Amino acid sequence: ARHLAYVIYTSGSTGTPKGVMVEHASTVNLLHWSSGVFADSEISRTLFSTSISFDLSVYECFVPLSQGSTLYLVEDALALAQTPLDVSLINTVPSAIAALVDQKAVPASTSVI
Repeated sequence: ARHLAYVIYTSGSTGTPKGVMVEHASTVNLLHWSSGVFADSEISRTLFSTSISFDLSVYECFVPLSQGSTLYLVEDALALAQTPLDVSLINTVPSAIAALVDQKAVPASTSVI
């Protein structure tokens, strides 16, 4: 259906905030696509570290939940360095991944980065 699911704001190239309206159908398409791309085991224990201010958080939150998987909510991905979690998927910015790799803090259970 063509109903608004959420609005995400971006500064784009101008620096002026601009709202992007995302419809339910787009979100449903994302969930459907992911179910064909990721095996259940790959998203069974997903790290949810992205701020809800970013569109990626829709993926991190709703893809695993739509498939009955577990979410590990942390303030940021670097929390794995202090509190190891048995996560199967980490999706974060390259600098955070690099820091986790440098600290040898990527859990052995992680199969998707």
